[in-house]
Amino acid sequence: QKVASALNAASTYGTGALATLRWGGNVLFTVQPTALVALTLPPNPVPDGAIVGFCNVTGSAFATTAISWTANSDQTLSTAVSVVDLGATTCKRAQFNRSNTTWYVIQ
Repeated sequence: QKVASALNAASTYGTGALATLRWGGNVLFTVQPTALVALTLPPNPVPDGAIVGFCNVTGSAFATTAISWTANSDQTLSTAVSVVDLGATTCKRAQFNRSNTTWYVIQ
């Protein structure tokens, strides 16, 4: 899987700083973000079964900054995700079901 280090700003998988994550992959947070980070899921067409994630790869829990996901156009997200207290070395992941254009939170 491809990875990208996250910025302290809103970003979209597959564009800009996250361009390498067009078909899935993980955003790695090597430091706690200093501001809200809203991650928009990849734009259609997304391959069936694509998995995206964001991970705290530090040794300390994040306690004060929210990281969230937003579905892209013509997609849905099965469960809202906005995490303030992402534990050390933990991730949130979602998998895409192309038949109903839904991202399912799997971790």
